[in-house]
Amino acid sequence: MIISTLKDRKYIRILISTFFWLVIWQVASVVIGEGMLLASPLKTFAALSELIVEASFWISIMNTVSKVFLGFIIAIVVGVVFAILSYNSQLFEILVNPLIVFFKSVPVASFIIVLLLWVSSKNISIFISFMMGLPIVYINTLEGINNVSKELLEMAKVFRIDNRNKLMYIFFEEVKPFFYSAVLSSVGMCFKAGIAAEVIGLPKNTIGENLYNAKIFINTPELFAWTIAIVVLSLIIEKVIRLFIGRKVYD
Repeated sequence: MIISTLKDRKYIRILISTFFWLVIWQVASVVIGEGMLLASPLKTFAALSELIVEASFWISIMNTVSKVFLGFIIAIVVGVVFAILSYNSQLFEILVNPLIVFFKSVPVASFIIVLLLWVSSKNISIFISFMMGLPIVYINTLEGINNVSKELLEMAKVFRIDNRNKLMYIFFEEVKPFFYSAVLSSVGMCFKAGIAAEVIGLPKNTIGENLYNAKIFINTPELFAWTIAIVVLSLIIEKVIRLFIGRKVYD
């Protein structure tokens, strides 16, 4: 009962805050009085309602999400493998560290421009999502492995626990919070970076291409509509990831 009440209060707060910012948005639109600069909420949602009934809208979303998600999955796999190798080999950690620092430090736009010289624009979001997600997954996972209790490892050694059980019941359980945190942190980053790559590379039938076209034709309501679609899509993806990993890291 108490939990239900707390959830109800949470949703009420979300509704109130959303309504507040919609009012601010509407007032700002009226004050500016120029629809090309700031479309009103009504015009934006009208444009969104027109978009969602078009097949091209859903095709663009599927193309973008599938490629960004592929890059995200590759980042997770490579990040975990690199973390395990770094834990077991100091030499490997030394060698891979400059690459991780490079991926963390270089601006996304620079990555996109350079990659467009080497890869097709239709695959640019896969590479960018991978490059943005890899450092987060690698650093968090490695930190989790390094924080595994030495006492538990000693106990496992004393009781001659085999490697499989040691991996499942010690390493996995100890690293799990760090890994879940990395996954939830990187998914949003991959999604935003992937769309940014599409805006520059302009692969056909993608969210990025539609954003660019709306900007070129000064169709502000459609530009805002696509932005709202991106925000909603990002929230849905994060919720799905939370359900998939079976644990809420951030509440």
